[in-house]
Amino acid sequence: SAGAGGASSSNLLDEYEEGTWTLVLEDSSGNDCGLASETGHYTKVGNLVYLIFGVTVNSKSGVGNALQITGIPFDIVDVTNGSGEPSSGFITYANNMVSKDLNGLVMVRANNGSAILELKYTTAGATTGIANNHLNAADIDSDLYMTGHVWYTAP
Repeated sequence: SAGAGGASSSNLLDEYEEGTWTLVLEDSSGNDCGLASETGHYTKVGNLVYLIFGVTVNSKSGVGNALQITGIPFDIVDVTNGSGEPSSGFITYANNMVSKDLNGLVMVRANNGSAILELKYTTAGATTGIANNHLNAADIDSDLYMTGHVWYTAP
């Protein structure tokens, strides 16, 4: 049968999937934050992946620099345009961020050719280097709650 755009079969929906995934919040050395709760949901249409998530931290003992999210359900495509970020998203709500250096927006950067979502921000007063700094354990309280979303392309 024809897709919505006419007779071409290229307009047909070739894959649609929904599900859940288990979020891990860790530093770049693989040290996990203790989590009181986490939730992750995804929708995948073709190779386009949309993730939403929420997490409550109950310990950041032993966790250091460059916080990131792992456990995502699909790897991120390896592309080579610019610095390679195929897509990104945002932290949409956060309670108990402690850094005074944050400029209010934390981006979720889909790390090119990996299964890692980096957490990045712009320093207060910065006019260049948008989302150029890693969110670190020192930037959050041990009872951080945050939600967010990200779009990216899977291989």
